[in-house]
Amino acid sequence: MPRRIGRAQLRRDADLSSDDTFTLLLDPQRDRRSGYLFSVNPNGALYDAEILGPDDTNSDWDGRWDARARLTSWGWSAEIWLPWQTLRYGANGAPWGLNLERFIRRKNEVALWRGWPRHQGLLFGEAQGTLLGLDSLPRRPRAEIRPYLAMAQSQAERDFGEDGQSEILEASGGDLRVGGDVKLAVAPTMTLDLTLNSDFAQVEVDR
Repeated sequence: MPRRIGRAQLRRDADLSSDDTFTLLLDPQRDRRSGYLFSVNPNGALYDAEILGPDDTNSDWDGRWDARARLTSWGWSAEIWLPWQTLRYGANGAPWGLNLERFIRRKNEVALWRGWPRHQGLLFGEAQGTLLGLDSLPRRPRAEIRPYLAMAQSQAERDFGEDGQSEILEASGGDLRVGGDVKLAVAPTMTLDLTLNSDFAQVEVDR
């Protein structure tokens, strides 16, 4: 029943364990040890992570992707938009690892496309399915450049004395910063990150 669907979280990369979720696992290298997780809840809140090993994920990884979810009379549905450039993959035609997971919060139930004993979990690569038909994938760009321009403006600080006259304590001013990030695809499983004048307010992990 829709009213019993768990959907508390609204922000990206929140802990979705209290919600119903759908999760897509992709292993483009088909090494059964690495890959990516993409999760969405009924509110459309996104969570993603990079798989580093059988029991290790990096939730600081933020990929370029999006999803839309909506409640229906029979439950909820989600549509995921995932650009090829978000993923690292090898030669065209090579198979990928794939699995799908649905978590039903009110039942504490996990439903998997490729099932196995519960203690093994979604990250158990040996039980992944195989995604075929990837013969015409676009080549991933060798380099990705993300320039930024940041501007700040401060107002003059004034003080009013006993005579009612204002006195400027600090003049108004502005600050303009220019920089950028460059990502170089050194190998299918390695990316070199270069940064010029980092904007620490907008720090991003490998995408």
